Amino acid sequence: VYDLIEGSGLADRREEVAQKINEVKATLPCHRCGQKTFSIVEGFTNINLQDSVSADLMLGGRSIPVAHIACDNCGALTAHALGALNMLPSE
Repeated sequence: VYDLIEGSGLADRREEVAQKINEVKATLPCHRCGQKTFSIVEGFTNINLQDSVSADLMLGGRSIPVAHIACDNCGALTAHALGALNMLPSE
């Protein structure tokens, strides 16, 4: 069960994220505590990709846009790639 975290601006996109996650049947209980309810975190992030392991901060370059899902019990976060959910704009 995916609920929306209250906030403004991204409610339609969060509803779309919840719909897409349910469509791909990514509905197993939390990987940390076993709880069965989650919330869609407002906003999106990018996971930066690097060609080598380094402690240096890299700005720009390749990244994976993701939506985050939070367990309602323990707060464990799970990232879902927007491309895999068919949520990236067509180029």
